[in-house]
Amino acid sequence: MGSTGFLGSAVINALNSKRVEGWERIVSQNSPPGSPLLFHSMHFNYIHEEVRFTPISTNNLNSDLVVINCASSRNSNSKELSQQSNFAFPKKVLESLLANKDLQILWIQIETFWQYSKFPVPDVDYVFWKNQFKTILEESSLNNSLRIYSLTLPHLVGPYDNPDRFFPRTFTKMLKSELVTVNSPDEAFFLADVRDVAEYLAEALNDIFTSKLPNSHLFPFFELTLREILNHFLTISNSDSQIRIVKNSKKSNPSMILSNQPPLLLSDQQLLRSIDTTLADIFQWLSKHHKIDSLD
Repeated sequence: MGSTGFLGSAVINALNSKRVEGWERIVSQNSPPGSPLLFHSMHFNYIHEEVRFTPISTNNLNSDLVVINCASSRNSNSKELSQQSNFAFPKKVLESLLANKDLQILWIQIETFWQYSKFPVPDVDYVFWKNQFKTILEESSLNNSLRIYSLTLPHLVGPYDNPDRFFPRTFTKMLKSELVTVNSPDEAFFLADVRDVAEYLAEALNDIFTSKLPNSHLFPFFELTLREILNHFLTISNSDSQIRIVKNSKKSNPSMILSNQPPLLLSDQQLLRSIDTTLADIFQWLSKHHKIDSLD
């Protein structure tokens, strides 16, 4: 779910690149209210590098099904959109699947550390509706055909992000040697590369489905201040952009050291991309995206 978004599309790419045998990719489509829920089976032709979608019904789904819920809406000006993406649409999918008594479902719920904090959040409606759906999901877990695994994510970065989001937008200004104004340079960010998360999900499908894992995990992350992130990007991009500090505020992002946070996922840190690798890849992507050939 959410296969066209930042994380969802990365998961699809990871599944396709690994060519996992025995797994059929199915993507869900958020149809208008009142209309039937649409599922599409996705067939990737590796020889011709083509993707073909075939509409299917819940009755035709396989007996073992893994749902990765990447559908969400954050920092939206529309309360209705936030409710639809974070609650109404996932609930509709969940109810449609549970109506098929022959399905065995593993539901991988993507969460955010904002859901485990009492600090002010960037979008109250986003957190509210995600938590509302989390409650529905826990209530539905009494169904014997449903298993739930939650993966809590930090702030995701990487190439192919929405250029209008905070980091891509800020980095683009730096590439164009524009003045960047920062009013919270010591604000802490907890970062993970979207490709690392996607590859973990692609690799872990069989393990999660067949083993007794804890029902919740926190993905590994790098903690950096905004000042450090921008200085890293300045060095990598060789930009001569000027950074103006307006206000040196205290760290305002919620701490990850919370009593009710999920346990940190035990993962080989050597297999994760370094923050410098991630920022270098973002630099290359943005340079091509904006046709910036040279910064010299």
